[in-house]
Amino acid sequence: RRSREMWHRRDLARFVARAGFLAVRRAASRGCLIPASSRHAAWRSSPERSPFRTSPQETRGFRGFATQDAQDDPFASAEKAIITAYGPDRPGLVSSLAKTVLDAGGNVENTRMARLGHDFNVMMLVSFADSSPEERKTFARVAEEIPGLTVKVRPTTKRSRRDASDEVPQDTSRWRRVFLHGTDFKGSLHAVTSYLGEERINIETLNTDTQRAPFGEDDLFTMEAVIEIGPDVSLAKFKKTMDRLKRKLGVDIVISEHESHRED
Repeated sequence: RRSREMWHRRDLARFVARAGFLAVRRAASRGCLIPASSRHAAWRSSPERSPFRTSPQETRGFRGFATQDAQDDPFASAEKAIITAYGPDRPGLVSSLAKTVLDAGGNVENTRMARLGHDFNVMMLVSFADSSPEERKTFARVAEEIPGLTVKVRPTTKRSRRDASDEVPQDTSRWRRVFLHGTDFKGSLHAVTSYLGEERINIETLNTDTQRAPFGEDDLFTMEAVIEIGPDVSLAKFKKTMDRLKRKLGVDIVISEHESHRED
């Protein structure tokens, strides 16, 4: 009988250790903090010593169940972040995402939203300058729980001090708006953007659409882009090349001046 009780205690101890390990692994994957109290022996048990040890790939990063510190999270210390979200289109998606940003003390600066097919897509530039690291982490968690919406959050790319000091003032007189309209065919977008890339002309924004033509069976393709022409590109050469592209593709291309409001 004593031997049976001993085996029961050992089985119970193994069960508790295993349950604690699984709980910690789930908590760590969510970025939760692990209690350091000595009373929580299961939390501090090393998976390498556990009789229920899984593969090294599964236990990697969980030795001693130490989770990543909040300071190692780049979003927790970022002042601005890019939020990308998509999901089946339905009313209220933007409202839910905007409320989550507001509750975290964030401010939406720029957005791009569009329905592509049956899915709604959102891109946001959000400032979290007035938010605490805890509020930012809470936002990332709550945003991922919005029903029907897949949300990705990442901090904006920071320029080096050298790049910022070497930068020359923007010449807004070299910004142009390009509007293309014509019959849709494969490769029309590539034909325009490949030229812009070869000439090192930067695309600031670009939107395309395809609609059924009011007559005939062909579809109509439209493209509207805002571009920044570099100082090394001749404006006269740019115009001549776009005229040749217009005749080659058989489309209408209208170029107009555009005033930039971008803040670098």
